[in-house]
Amino acid sequence: DLRKKLRWFDIRPLFGKKILVTEPYGQKEHLTDLLLKQGAETIELPTIKIVPNEDYTQLDHAVGNMQTYKWIIFTSVNVVDVIFQRLNTLGLDARVFGATKVSAIGSSTADRLNSYGIFPDFVPNDFVSTAIPKGISNLGFKKGNILLPQAKIAPNTLERELTNIGATVERITTYDTVVSEDASTIFDEIKSKEIDIATFTSSSAVQNLSKILHGNLDFIANATIACIGPKTANAAREIGLEVDIVSKTHTNVGLVKSLESYFINQGPRDV
Repeated sequence: DLRKKLRWFDIRPLFGKKILVTEPYGQKEHLTDLLLKQGAETIELPTIKIVPNEDYTQLDHAVGNMQTYKWIIFTSVNVVDVIFQRLNTLGLDARVFGATKVSAIGSSTADRLNSYGIFPDFVPNDFVSTAIPKGISNLGFKKGNILLPQAKIAPNTLERELTNIGATVERITTYDTVVSEDASTIFDEIKSKEIDIATFTSSSAVQNLSKILHGNLDFIANATIACIGPKTANAAREIGLEVDIVSKTHTNVGLVKSLESYFINQGPRDV
């Protein structure tokens, strides 16, 4: 008799939805946690494994000489963690940034920097290759050295755009992403499950899933495909997926809000 007053879980926006999560374990604001809070049932298939560098000599030299750079551009949460791990190993801290200005590629990366006591000088509103170069130019940058720590597989688009505004860019690999060796085993365990939604938070997650499935996408053929941003959506389309949802805010929180909006309104809508 009290059900209408007491019910709370099954009225959550994603209640009953079986959602595939392909991002690696251990991410801050992990997508699984956010989805569970909204009533979803998550099925984890981490397609990516973060692999540290074998040699950090070049990166250590760069962070130890931070004063030689006018800007450092943080391109992901993982890059932030690696840089501060190296600072700790070298017996250094956030004071190395000194007069060096800091930019973060998006709000999640900026939040991770905040947790280390660094508040970026510039965070673009849009995640496009020209946003950071344009933004730091507007803040007075004309020429000088810029440190660009990135994943090994990152495209050279940002480096090229920074060069176009007069920067001398030192691009340094901070980590690599490879296909998770556990993914095939996990897939064998979950392949009989009916997936309502497949989520992708990076292009490499899309590409690695295709490798794991050997290009056979029947496993998610009837699923709603949700991507964290346009680059990831393009990667999904390239392997033959029809993308239903593209989050305008390129964070896990933004992706979950996009899912909520989609199913509440029963139709595609960017959030």
